[in-house]
Formats: sequence, structure tokens, C-alpha cells
Amino acid sequence: MLSNVVASQQQSAHMVGISIGKKQIEVPKTQPWYTQWKELFLNLQEVYDHEFIRHYLACIFVVSTSNSNPLSQFESLSKVLSQQTVEASQPVGLVYQSSSQSIKLDGHKTPKIFSSSIPRYYLLLHDAMEGDISKAEDVFKKMVYTYGAPNCHLLVINSKQTSYQDDLNHTQDLWMSHLPKKLNIVMEPEASEGVVDTSIPISIEEGEPVIGESQEAELLDAMREPSPGGKLRPSQSELSLTSLSGMSAVNSPQGTNSILYGQVSSPNMGRSMIFGTKNDSQYGSTGSLTSVQGLGPLAASEDLEKDHSILIHGSCLTAEDRQRIQTFVNEFYLKCLLPFIEGQMKSLYQTAMNRKNAQTSIFSATRRFFGSTKTKQGILPGTGVYQFDSPPLQVRRLADLAFMLGHYDLAYECYHTAKRDFESDQAWIYFAGALEMAALSVALHNIANPSATKPVPFRYFDTAFNTYSNIAKHRVLGIRSGILWYETLSQAKEFEEAAKTCIRLTGEDSDLMCALILEQAAHCFLRTISPSILEKAVLPSYPCRYAFHLILSGHRFTKAGQRRHAARVYLEALRVYEENGWIHGENHIYVALGKHMQYLKQLDKTVAYLSKVFGLNRQRSVACQMSVLRDFVSAGEASQREGLVSKAIELPIPIIDQKKVRVSIGLNQEISEDTDVLLATGIDVNSDDALHQRWLKLEESVICQARGKTVSLFKPKARLLTEKTNNTNKPVCTCQEPITFSIPVENHWKIPLSLQNLYLLWKFKPLSCEVLMSNEDEFGSEDSQLVTTQLIEVVEMAPEAKMKVILSLTPLEPGELIVTGLAYTLVSKSSDGAIVNSMQGRKIFTQMVGPRLNSTPVERKSIIYAKDFRLNYVVEPIMPRLRMSFQNVPDFFVVW
Repeated sequence: MLSNVVASQQQSAHMVGISIGKKQIEVPKTQPWYTQWKELFLNLQEVYDHEFIRHYLACIFVVSTSNSNPLSQFESLSKVLSQQTVEASQPVGLVYQSSSQSIKLDGHKTPKIFSSSIPRYYLLLHDAMEGDISKAEDVFKKMVYTYGAPNCHLLVINSKQTSYQDDLNHTQDLWMSHLPKKLNIVMEPEASEGVVDTSIPISIEEGEPVIGESQEAELLDAMREPSPGGKLRPSQSELSLTSLSGMSAVNSPQGTNSILYGQVSSPNMGRSMIFGTKNDSQYGSTGSLTSVQGLGPLAASEDLEKDHSILIHGSCLTAEDRQRIQTFVNEFYLKCLLPFIEGQMKSLYQTAMNRKNAQTSIFSATRRFFGSTKTKQGILPGTGVYQFDSPPLQVRRLADLAFMLGHYDLAYECYHTAKRDFESDQAWIYFAGALEMAALSVALHNIANPSATKPVPFRYFDTAFNTYSNIAKHRVLGIRSGILWYETLSQAKEFEEAAKTCIRLTGEDSDLMCALILEQAAHCFLRTISPSILEKAVLPSYPCRYAFHLILSGHRFTKAGQRRHAARVYLEALRVYEENGWIHGENHIYVALGKHMQYLKQLDKTVAYLSKVFGLNRQRSVACQMSVLRDFVSAGEASQREGLVSKAIELPIPIIDQKKVRVSIGLNQEISEDTDVLLATGIDVNSDDALHQRWLKLEESVICQARGKTVSLFKPKARLLTEKTNNTNKPVCTCQEPITFSIPVENHWKIPLSLQNLYLLWKFKPLSCEVLMSNEDEFGSEDSQLVTTQLIEVVEMAPEAKMKVILSLTPLEPGELIVTGLAYTLVSKSSDGAIVNSMQGRKIFTQMVGPRLNSTPVERKSIIYAKDFRLNYVVEPIMPRLRMSFQNVPDFFVVW
């Protein structure tokens, strides 16, 4: 359930641009996924015995006039409530064996009531289309005589007669905005995203020994363990802590007693939630509202399966009916609920004042001075739990009433008084609850009164959190206290302390919760330096903390199955880490993003992120490097098969040192089979620089001897091009003569690489036409009519090895030839050497430059490099090739 709520919110609609040094990044202004999770987590909390904010304040009995004996039904329901009141008045926290007639609500044997004397309001419901109004009025008069006029009301509804088709066409659904939408939401996990559905059980088992242990265990188990997806059934605690609770009873068509439990909230205290059951066996996993006799089902379980766009609610209500409903609500509040609250506050306040006077009397001071042991009033010996009407709980009731009505000053004083009693009695759960509510009262008082200067006692939250977690061993309440602590600190703009609070909340209980909380801590670190992030720049140190905690959050999102959220926070962290020299962090983010995108079937992004890993960190383990290579090649093959990634993709591995490419122009020396023939050494791509210089000197000497004078500007007919030769002019080659390339490649990883089908890429512009031809468009090495391309089928590279790949091109027509890159297939193999996946790609050569020029003043004042045309060739037509053979040559003519 919690997982589904978070998965339903993927992206924030509002992004804010901030400055980090010279970099501009965008961060989400809001985190709706955290807000939804927080609200659901608080709503799933059980109604605890040590606090009364969510205990029921009143009971409304509802009986239809179509019942054969409404007065008898009212009396029967009143007896059921009386029995439950007796059960609720038993010692708090002890197991009470309820009778068979008690009605269970959401797993509880009896509903939690605020007081043993809660008001009872009797509502007689009359359907104008079916019943006789005179009979209803007679019954109502008897009700007034029996229960009193302030406690009774006759409500007439459904005065409008219309057809169902008219309802669909013309009637507006009056109750759509008030119905409990959570009842009919079916949460289905997204299997493709790996989202784990975590359904939270919201009922407890019978026979719980102490307060909250079962609720805590079930909630924590559900936060940890995945379970199948399903419908949400209603929780008893659908409201926040600021709701007033009430309950009502109705009569079912079958004549069995039913209770319709609901929430009666004040005008500014959030949304109300109404739900109920027919009996225990009919409660089901989806939950259903009970029906009123004569009116049909209000919201039966089968109706919950329907679309609300088809089911029209309130179609038979006229304007007068709506006014009657409004009158009923007003009368209930003014005549029944409000007088009860006023009386309760007056009585409870008097009790609190009497206890305060007794504690400050001279006799109590004398007892404290002489060391007299204080009697724990209201606590049963050997149990550690309070009686229902014990004095400390009466003070807590007054505090909760004042808190719900917005009297935060009075609430704080009462909480402060109660927490001293709880501490002295060593009732730690009650003590922690009073502490957190006292701090919350001050915080809300400051919000309601901006001129208030009373500081919020944040130490109360700290003590409450430690008490819940370490002493009472109630992790769920500790989490709730920590969330309220964090929200209060954020409201007070204490972002650094709020971040520390979030970090304290993290643990091994729930990966989803820890991920959300760590993300909040990250944003707190970002806002610590610049509360107004729209205006000020952020200092360099805190963005590092922000990104680091986002990485931690992404790791916990991954463990929780929230792949999309994990990818989102990793991307936010990457905006800070990239191009800042934090190689290890950047490397971890790219690997994580690649795996998440592969799981989410976004293979093109997988290839893009994993390709950046190869150039960052070479110190990864062999297993990690093998995993990255395998994922990269697998995703690349699949994406190329689906057309998501081009076969002309730039592959990151192996590395090519383009500056050290050597080129040999012309035919290599042919080897004669005659053993008596002495071969000249010649020059090829493997010749060293010293031999090349000897041939250049020999060529210069021959030219000078032929001309009979020294040549002032000698330009040799270069046949070998290297980084040390003068490559400012385009070399000339001849048709049908090969151009051989020696390409140095390096495997900088600790794993072997296997390359297949290596060949050179080229562009050729024939003299016969102005069209530029190329073999870059199609991945293959088929010979064309313009250039013949050599193919090497397999190249195996050892770990961290360097080698040279020798390839050649043979132009077949005159024109201009440009070598643009190296194409090959990267292969992933299994441990036994079998090919698992293969990915086609290439390495594109960049524009090569020569040495830096430093001859003229302009060149010395600026950075100018000479041009390097080692990969650009002018192809001339076929020329005759001279081959000479010497016989009987003296040895002194031969140069060794």
C-alpha cells in the first residue's frame, strides 16, 4: 500500500533552478511522493490508548422509519453502546475478554471512546418516496418524550422522484467529494518497473498483551516485506491527529445490529471518513458501508467495484432535502456535541486545577522533603497501565480537547502537567506522547499567532523519540514522532537540524521509508545555506552532502523496488557530481543508472550511461568490470535489434591513440622464393624512425646527384607518415596500390576483450563526379567499386594490454580519400569462452593536428597548430611501377 502510493507519484511538477559554483542545476521544489507516503503512514496508525485525539466523541443512532419497531431498535442499539462503554472503561492496555455481542471495528473488540458518558443522538430517517410521514412524526414524538428534544431529530430525504436514466443525464453527484475515495481504489503494482506492493494490515489479532505491540509489528512487517497487490480497505484512523471522532448506529435490512462508525471533524480539521460493517464474517478485505433499511445500500461492496461516473449519489435529493441535512448537522453540533465538549472541558479543567493545587500544597512539599514515596494514582499494581478515569489520563483528555479546538496555550500547559505525572509513574509511552504533543502545541501556536515569541521545545521531540525507540521499544510511534519533529523543524527553517533528524530516523526497518527520509535530508542540506533557493547561490560544500544523501536514498529506493524513484534521485545527484572530478561517485551513479534503465526497459539510456563508465574508473574489480561489460553489450545488442540505438554508435572500449597512427603508402616489399636473392629492407608501417630517416637521406642524395647540385628545399616523396613527419600537405597515392595503417589500441580494463570484423571507415570523392561516397552508412566490409577494404575477423586483447591493428585500403579510382574511423563488433563471452552477446559500433577519428607553430609573432602569441593530413589522400591514376634487379653486385655497394 505504502509502496503503491509512492509509485503513483513519479515526478514533481515544479522544478527550481539553483547555482552551484558555475553550474546551473534544477531540483524539485516539492516532493509529492513523500507527502502522500507521510499522510498514508499517519492515517494507518492505530488508535492508541495513551492519546485521545482520535477517540470517538459522540454516537449517532440511525434507524429508518420502514423498520417495524424503530423505538425498540433504538433501545437495542443503545444497549450495545452501553455494553461497549463498559468494556472501554476497563483498565487501559489490558486484555479484555469481550462478549459475543460486542462489535469489532477494524480488528478492535470495542471502539475507542473519549469518555464513558459520550452523548447519544437519535436520528429517525424517513424516505419520502416509500413511507408515511404521519407515522414518522408519531414515532418521532415518542422519541422526543423518551430521549429529550435536544437528542432527537427527524430527517426526511428522497423527496424527488426521477428515473435512473435521468440521473445519469441530468443529476450532479452531490456526494462524490465527500465519499471515502480510498475505499474503492485498486492499487496494482507496475510489474515492468519492479514496484513492490506493500499492503499494510490495519487490524490486530485478539489477545494483545500490551499497547501497540501487534500494531507495530504488523506495520513494520508490511513496510519490510512485499505482499500481493489488492484493494485498500478502510482504516479506523483515516483522519489526521486533528480530527474529532464520532460514531453512529444504523439498522441493517436483515435486522441484525450494525454499527456505522465515522469521524465528526471540525470545519478546519481535514477530511472526514465514514465506514462500517454488518458483522465480522461479512467484513472482507475491501470493506463496505452498512445500508439503511428502505433506502438501499449506501455503498455496498459490489458498488465499490463500479465506476463513480456511472453510480450517481443523491439523485433523489431536492433543495429542501439538502437544507434538512444541513439543519440536522447544525442541530447535532450545537445541541449535542458542543455542549458535551464544553461540559467535558469544564469538568476536566477543574480536575486538573485540583491536582495542580494539591501538588503545590505545603503537605506535598513536606512529603517530598522527607522522602515520602509517592503513590501512583490510577495505576493497577504490577501492570504499568492506567485505569480509564485515572487523574493523569483526565489531564491528557483535557489537553487533547484543547488541542483539537485550537487552544494551544491551554493544551501545552496540560501536556506539560501530564508529562510530569507520567514520568514520575514511569509510564513511558504516555510520557513520550505528552512530550511530542506539548512541542507540537507550541509550534502550532506560533503558526496561528505569528507575533508569538515562545520558542518551540525541540528537546521534547528528542526525548519522545528516544523514549519510544529505546525504552518503550515502539518503533512505529518513534517514526511518527520523528516525522513530526522533522516537519516542525522544517517549518521553523532549522534545516540543518531537520537533516540530522532525518538521518536519525533511518534504519533497517523499511527501505522505502529510509529512502524517502534520506531524500528529505538531502534537500534540507541544500536549503541550509540558501533558504530562498530562488535567489541565492549555494556554497560548494553543502551540495556535496545533498548529492551524497541522494545516492543513499537511491540505494534504499532500489532495495524497496522503486526503480523509477531510484533513477530520479540518481539523476539529481549526477547533476552535482558530473564534471567536478569526483570520479568514484560519478562512476557509481552511472553504473546504477545503467542497471535501473535496463530494468525499466529503456535500453538506449542504459547504453548511454554505461558507456560513460568505461572512461572513468579503472580500479573497479574484475567482477564489476565483467558485469558492466556484459550489461553494456547485452543492452546494446537488444537496442540495436529494436532500432533504439544506431549500429554506428561510438563504442567506448578499447581506446585508440590516434596521434600514434602510422601510415605506409604503396606496395610492401615482395618476398622472393629464390634463396639466392638478397632483398632490400624497404619501409613499412613497422619500420622504426631511424630506418625511415636513412631512406630519406638516401632519397635526398640521389636527387642531388641527379641534378648535380644541392637542393635548397628538399621535399621527400613520403611513403611513411607518422607523428614526427611533416604532414602539412596531403599525401599522394596511386590507384590499385594499398595504403596500410598501423592503429595502436589499448585495453585499459582488467578483463580480456574480444573484437570481431574490424575494418576501416572511409569517404571517397571520385574525380568523375562530385558525389561523396562512404561505407559508413552500412555496417559491413563488402568491397565497393571505389575502395577495397581489408577485414580482420577476430582480435583478442589481453587485460590491460596494448597492441597494433594493421589494416589496409586500396583505392580503385582517382579522387580524394578520407579515412574516418574504425568499425568493429564488441563481443561478450561467458566463462567458458562462448559468445553471449555482440554489439556493433565504431571509433570515429577526430581531426588530427600537427605540432604547435612558433615561427611568427602571431603564432607565438596565440595557440596555433599545424595541419596533419595523415588520413587525407589524393589518389592519382595508375602509374607504372619500377622494379629493378641487380646481379653480381659487389658487397661494398650494399648498405646494411
